[in-house]
Amino acid sequence: MSYREHHIVNWGIARNLIGPTGQATAEGQVEKLREEVEEVAVEVDKADRDALKLEIGDVYVVLCQLSAMWDLSLDECIDAAWEKIKDRKGLMIQGKFVKEANLESLKRAGFKSFKGRLSMLCGSPEERDAAISAANASGLKPSSQWFAQLRAWEVSVS
Repeated sequence: MSYREHHIVNWGIARNLIGPTGQATAEGQVEKLREEVEEVAVEVDKADRDALKLEIGDVYVVLCQLSAMWDLSLDECIDAAWEKIKDRKGLMIQGKFVKEANLESLKRAGFKSFKGRLSMLCGSPEERDAAISAANASGLKPSSQWFAQLRAWEVSVS
């Protein structure tokens, strides 16, 4: 446990959030985490660096409390996450990393990859809807366009 995390956990114990007499619940901390992440999103939208710094710090504080409730340190959690992702491969699409397993799933659905763009030609509205659902399931925001000469829809994410 880092020096800073130790102090944050002790702060939570002193305020009866966690520890032997702590009254916070894991579910309550998860809800608090959702609130804090939403505040991060607000500050990202505003592009307010100073306010963003505070909100990211609030997320860290809640994560310290939540991890302590499960007898974990954030360092342990970060190490575990690093082991999970360190060799991960994928592609940047729409400003986020899409892991290779999700790309493979999209390719099995019929998407083709070209220069950081995935697309698929669909001959029917049902195929188009299935392609859109597959992209949505991978956390992507697809677009579709009708090509009259081809008599087909193109569903793409880029």
